[in-house]
Amino acid sequence: MKEHHGLRPYLLVLGAAACWGTIGVAYALILDGVAIHPVTLVTLRAAVAFGLLLAFGLVARRDLLRVRARDLPFLALFGLITISLFYVALIYAFALTGVAVGTVLLYLAPAFVTGAAALCLGERITRRKALALGLCLFGAALVVEPWRGAGGASWAGIALGLLSALTYGAQSLLGKSALRRHHPLTLLVYALGFGLLGLLPVQLAVGSALPGGRTLLLTAAVAGVLITLLPLGLYTLALRELPSSTASIVATFEPVVAIALAAVVLGQFLRPPQLLGAGLILGGVFALAAGERGAASPLRGQAPEHGTGRQGAEGGGREAVEIPRRG
Repeated sequence: MKEHHGLRPYLLVLGAAACWGTIGVAYALILDGVAIHPVTLVTLRAAVAFGLLLAFGLVARRDLLRVRARDLPFLALFGLITISLFYVALIYAFALTGVAVGTVLLYLAPAFVTGAAALCLGERITRRKALALGLCLFGAALVVEPWRGAGGASWAGIALGLLSALTYGAQSLLGKSALRRHHPLTLLVYALGFGLLGLLPVQLAVGSALPGGRTLLLTAAVAGVLITLLPLGLYTLALRELPSSTASIVATFEPVVAIALAAVVLGQFLRPPQLLGAGLILGGVFALAAGERGAASPLRGQAPEHGTGRQGAEGGGREAVEIPRRG
């Protein structure tokens, strides 16, 4: 890993964070302007991303698409949780709570990862982690505003927001062991593939028909490329020059973009206590990321033993508290 970094990798991470930060607003604008069901939209997102990434793999790294049959059940579980369940929970969380609140709740994922790693993997809770967890939990209470009762955010939306954070964080916990056996490209292709298979029955049950013509092409480009593959590609390039811990900190620009766009484009504003809560959660995330050196997540990070790609086999012996990046 290079010690001297120019401006380029930081701009790449900021570009990736900006793309991820548009997810909620992109969903809202598409659902408002196109006759498409939310489940159909996320299914289209997974299908386009999977198709393009599979095509890339077939052309550039066909060898990485081969896996052992005994690994398929785990890869299927990984895809169902981190793609199928995550995509559906997130789009409905945005719809029920608003983009700003949904984004802030999503950023509880690192706190969930830290707690789960301590309970399930026996990882130590340091004072830094305890402080970060406290900031995140108190911040979440301010964002949710339980004292407002019916005047606050939808409880169903809050539950879905927390579920999206849990499934988002599962990318780190489940991917940590998977990356010891699989290249990041392999893991992402199979996650998207199995995630798409998990979405298809839901699409058949409640989804809508796809729009036609240029509307379909534009929707597919936004959902499959702009908010999915493009940021993954930018982040991958950045991690060739930046430690993943540094990139994680820079990527906290994502919720700033999301909250600002929600206000400017959708007229969704956070109240002062919610803004304070969002700041506390970001502070907790920053503390977690600043305490890590070189940890990486399944959908983010370099796998040194493979020489290419971006996943953290390097994180195999480290604690799983990094900020996961979504596929």
